[in-house]
Amino acid sequence: MTLISALAMGCLFAVLGTLLYLEFHSSINTSIDNGLRARAQALSAFSDRLPGPSHRSTRPSQDGFAQILSPKGTILVASQGHERTPLLDRGELRRAALRPVLIDRGEDSRLFAQPAADHRIVVVGVSLAQQQDAFITFNWELLAGIPTMLLLASAIAYVMFGRLLRPIEEMRRRAATISPDDVGDRLPLPTSADEVQRLAITLNEMLDRLHAGIERERVFVSDASHELRGPLAVLKGELEVALRAGGAIEDWRGAVGSAIEETDRVIKLANDLLVLARGQAGRLHPSLERIDAADALADAAARMAPAAAALGREVVVDCPREATLAADRAKLDQALHNLIDNALVHGGGTVTLSAAERGGLVELHVADRGAGFPAAFLPHAFERFRRADRARGRGGAGLGLSIVEAIARAHGGAASAANREGGGADVWITLPRTPPLPAEAEARSSSAPAPPNLSGTASPTPANG
Repeated sequence: MTLISALAMGCLFAVLGTLLYLEFHSSINTSIDNGLRARAQALSAFSDRLPGPSHRSTRPSQDGFAQILSPKGTILVASQGHERTPLLDRGELRRAALRPVLIDRGEDSRLFAQPAADHRIVVVGVSLAQQQDAFITFNWELLAGIPTMLLLASAIAYVMFGRLLRPIEEMRRRAATISPDDVGDRLPLPTSADEVQRLAITLNEMLDRLHAGIERERVFVSDASHELRGPLAVLKGELEVALRAGGAIEDWRGAVGSAIEETDRVIKLANDLLVLARGQAGRLHPSLERIDAADALADAAARMAPAAAALGREVVVDCPREATLAADRAKLDQALHNLIDNALVHGGGTVTLSAAERGGLVELHVADRGAGFPAAFLPHAFERFRRADRARGRGGAGLGLSIVEAIARAHGGAASAANREGGGADVWITLPRTPPLPAEAEARSSSAPAPPNLSGTASPTPANG
């Protein structure tokens, strides 16, 4: 950074030095020319008072030298030391008789000549020795001053860049010491309110998110181990009972049936964990197809009707408007199954399925008339292994709503939950909507049958998890 700064400042100083050099030369030359013109004007006034041709010397001039010439080049008046030879040759004399002219004698002197009264020619000049000395002095000052200023500016830049980068170096050293076992450590915050401090704040916030993610994974592994340990322990106990049992076939059947139930619980839990893992890794790829929302809700209600009837409850569909959505039918059925099962297990009253269109999206709602979600639990409803009341978990692992959210996100949608004003909970998923084809729209406009209201009708067995 110091090298780049030095190169940039070197270019700037070079441009500045060139401009100063040109300006200094122009200023000196302009000053000399103005002085010559002023002296020529004064000498012209003096020439007007001359009675006629004469030849005399004047006092030495500290500003230079001068002559008054006749039209033929004869010296009428001259400063001391210039009485013998005219300052102008014949060509220069002819030009000066017509208009004022500036004449350079190389680096030695500069002349200014202009016509005066009675066709006389006034010539004034100045030696450029002092000008050349001034130029040499100025050039040496530039050659010495610019590198000195460049070195000084580079030293200042080095110190400033060092001070600016010191907090970053401290952050780097602290970051190098953070290990997976010390994820609680944070980077030091600089005292200055600048971009470096904002960078440290952003990195610390990132570390907070990573820490939270690691803690969630630890809790997930711990909860998964706990949930698996229960059914496996029961399964082992049932098998041991079967081994110790006598030869009665009923005892063996009972032990094997119980073992099968616990095995199903383990399989369901393993499948749920696999869905969550794939969803978190972005590998839960749905096979999208056009699905009618009313048909999907009606099928889900029919599948869950026996389970609702066993609890003395019913599942109804309230979907007055038809809408189509793009979704994977199997995964959508799994999400609706989990939502309805959650409403039946933890809610109360009638479970109502409905659909709504908002901003090019379709919302599939599952609502009940129970006590609703506890206020403290509602923000964590879709977290893994979360239960509103573990004491009344009824054997659930707390993964149902997490799977619903994973399926919704895999479709580019979202999952939400809220408590209803009149009591009960409302959980819904938002999925992309697909516009109807022209033929479908025409058919729907001619005849739009009302969706069925299902309540306890016989249906196929519920899909597993």
